[in-house]
Amino acid sequence: MFVIPAIDLRNGAVVRLHQGRFERETRYPIDPITVARWWREQGAAWIHVVDLDGAISGRPQHLTILKQMVASVGGPIQFGGGLRNFTEIETVLEAGAERAILGSAALAQPDLVREAAERYGERMLVAIDVRGGKVCVSGWRQEVAQSPTEWAQRLRSEGIGRIIYTDVTKDGTMCGPNTEAVEQIARASGLAVIASGGISSLEDIRGLAQLREVGIEGAIVGRALYEGRFTLREAIEAAQGR
Repeated sequence: MFVIPAIDLRNGAVVRLHQGRFERETRYPIDPITVARWWREQGAAWIHVVDLDGAISGRPQHLTILKQMVASVGGPIQFGGGLRNFTEIETVLEAGAERAILGSAALAQPDLVREAAERYGERMLVAIDVRGGKVCVSGWRQEVAQSPTEWAQRLRSEGIGRIIYTDVTKDGTMCGPNTEAVEQIARASGLAVIASGGISSLEDIRGLAQLREVGIEGAIVGRALYEGRFTLREAIEAAQGR
């Protein structure tokens, strides 16, 4: 199982939100390029970059930083936030991201999902963000009457092979992931799942790693790394059963 460090960007800075709430932002005094390099040096196979301003505005706002990361750090990066059409998907991939992440647009535009999956294959991911059993869209500000499991099943039928599942109530809290929900959506959908939200300990990572056989292939970790609960190297070892 991959351990994927997160870099959330807002106004050019590295931040973390508490339960997806922009008014509960923690800003870290470190340059995003420097932190990306640090994660890569510690063994990150993937880096997860979220453009929070893009998620709100509906258009990516941090493409310059993405390009700088690719040039300075190398290695695969997955990037999401504000991707609403093919032009923006292509722009992100051309900027050097290995994977592009669709969020709100995937729910509203099934034709976009199908065509993107056909055109880009494994390079397309969809983020399913959930609060209280309901899917959240538009930068986690709105909830819609959509079952996460049903949406995941629909995504599979549209050609998507991989999703990121985030329990928004856990995100940024370091109170442990919603392992049960992650396992449920993996079993029900048959998709590869990257779990996100709430990871606070090496035991959390070991617990998710035990679900590899049902399709859990990665865990995104943010605040716990930034606040020194463990190092990325330790997390990678835990995911490998060491």
